[in-house]
Amino acid sequence: VLITGAPDVIFAMCREQMSRHGAVPFEAQYWEEEMARFARQGLRMVAAACKPASLDATTLNHEDLQEGLIFLGIAGMMDPPRPEAIDAIHACQTAGIRVKMITGDHPQTAMSRRY
Repeated sequence: VLITGAPDVIFAMCREQMSRHGAVPFEAQYWEEEMARFARQGLRMVAAACKPASLDATTLNHEDLQEGLIFLGIAGMMDPPRPEAIDAIHACQTAGIRVKMITGDHPQTAMSRRY
Protein backbone atom coordinates (compact mmCIF):
# COMPACT_ATOMS: atom_id res chain seq x y z
CA VAL A 1 0.00 0.00 0.00
CA LEU A 2 1.44 3.41 -0.98
CA ILE A 3 0.67 6.40 1.24
CA THR A 4 1.48 10.05 0.56
CA GLY A 5 0.91 13.09 2.69
CA ALA A 6 2.36 15.83 4.85
CA PRO A 7 5.89 14.86 5.91
CA ASP A 8 5.31 15.41 9.64
CA VAL A 9 2.28 13.10 9.53
CA ILE A 10 4.05 10.41 7.50
CA PHE A 11 7.20 10.62 9.66
CA ALA A 12 5.17 9.86 12.79
CA MET A 13 3.93 6.60 11.24
CA CYS A 14 7.32 5.31 10.03
CA ARG A 15 9.67 3.00 11.89
CA GLU A 16 11.85 2.15 8.89
CA GLN A 17 13.07 3.75 5.68
CA MET A 18 13.94 2.12 2.40
CA SER A 19 17.58 2.09 1.34
CA ARG A 20 19.37 0.39 -1.53
CA HIS A 21 20.01 -2.45 0.95
CA GLY A 22 16.37 -2.81 1.99
CA ALA A 23 14.50 -1.48 5.00
CA VAL A 24 16.66 0.13 7.72
CA PRO A 25 15.70 2.11 10.87
CA PHE A 26 14.02 5.44 10.12
CA GLU A 27 16.42 8.38 10.54
CA ALA A 28 13.95 11.03 11.70
CA GLN A 29 16.53 13.74 12.40
CA TYR A 30 18.07 13.43 8.93
CA TRP A 31 14.67 13.74 7.25
CA GLU A 32 13.62 16.65 9.50
CA GLU A 33 16.76 18.47 8.37
CA GLU A 34 16.02 17.68 4.72
CA MET A 35 12.47 18.96 5.17
CA ALA A 36 13.81 22.20 6.68
CA ARG A 37 16.29 22.56 3.80
CA PHE A 38 13.49 22.22 1.23
CA ALA A 39 11.29 24.62 3.22
CA ARG A 40 14.02 27.30 3.25
CA GLN A 41 13.91 27.12 -0.55
CA GLY A 42 10.18 27.85 -0.46
CA LEU A 43 9.23 24.35 -1.59
CA ARG A 44 6.05 22.58 -0.58
CA MET A 45 6.69 19.02 0.45
CA VAL A 46 4.99 15.68 0.20
CA ALA A 47 6.29 12.45 1.72
CA ALA A 48 5.73 8.88 0.55
CA ALA A 49 5.73 5.64 2.51
CA CYS A 50 4.52 2.11 1.99
CA LYS A 51 3.24 -0.77 4.03
CA PRO A 52 3.36 -4.31 2.74
CA ALA A 53 -0.04 -5.92 2.50
CA SER A 54 -1.04 -9.51 2.00
CA LEU A 55 -2.26 -10.37 -1.48
CA ASP A 56 -5.14 -12.14 0.26
CA ALA A 57 -6.24 -9.01 2.14
CA THR A 58 -9.76 -7.98 1.21
CA THR A 59 -10.13 -4.97 3.50
CA LEU A 60 -7.96 -2.06 4.50
CA ASN A 61 -8.72 -0.08 7.65
CA HIS A 62 -7.50 3.39 8.56
CA GLU A 63 -5.98 1.96 11.73
CA ASP A 64 -3.87 -0.46 9.66
CA LEU A 65 -1.97 2.49 8.21
CA GLN A 66 -1.25 4.42 11.39
CA GLU A 67 2.05 2.70 12.18
CA GLY A 68 4.70 0.42 10.79
CA LEU A 69 5.17 2.26 7.51
CA ILE A 70 8.39 2.18 5.52
CA PHE A 71 9.46 5.67 4.51
CA LEU A 72 10.26 6.00 0.79
CA GLY A 73 11.18 9.65 0.35
CA ILE A 74 10.21 13.29 0.24
CA ALA A 75 9.60 15.56 -2.73
CA GLY A 76 9.77 19.34 -2.80
CA MET A 77 7.62 21.20 -5.31
CA MET A 78 7.50 24.81 -6.40
CA ASP A 79 4.03 26.27 -5.95
CA PRO A 80 4.37 29.99 -6.60
CA PRO A 81 1.49 32.34 -5.83
CA ARG A 82 -0.68 33.33 -8.77
CA PRO A 83 0.21 36.72 -10.27
CA GLU A 84 -3.20 38.11 -9.32
CA ALA A 85 -2.56 37.18 -5.67
CA ILE A 86 0.71 39.12 -5.69
CA ASP A 87 -1.09 42.09 -7.28
CA ALA A 88 -3.87 41.91 -4.66
CA ILE A 89 -1.33 41.85 -1.81
CA HIS A 90 0.47 44.86 -3.27
CA ALA A 91 -2.84 46.75 -3.72
CA CYS A 92 -3.78 46.09 -0.09
CA GLN A 93 -0.39 47.22 1.18
CA THR A 94 -0.57 50.37 -0.97
CA ALA A 95 -3.98 51.11 0.56
CA GLY A 96 -2.49 50.83 4.05
CA ILE A 97 -3.99 47.43 4.82
CA ARG A 98 -1.77 45.14 6.88
CA VAL A 99 -1.66 41.80 5.10
CA LYS A 100 -1.42 38.60 7.16
CA MET A 101 -0.73 35.18 5.69
CA ILE A 102 -2.38 32.15 7.25
CA THR A 103 -1.03 28.86 5.94
CA GLY A 104 -0.64 25.22 6.77
CA ASP A 105 2.84 25.22 5.20
CA HIS A 106 6.02 24.43 7.10
CA PRO A 107 6.98 27.66 8.93
CA GLN A 108 10.18 28.05 6.89
CA THR A 109 8.22 27.66 3.65
CA ALA A 110 5.84 30.38 4.81
CA MET A 111 8.74 32.70 5.74
CA SER A 112 10.25 32.28 2.29
CA ARG A 113 6.99 33.54 0.78
CA ARG A 114 6.88 36.92 2.51
CA TYR A 115 5.93 39.80 0.23
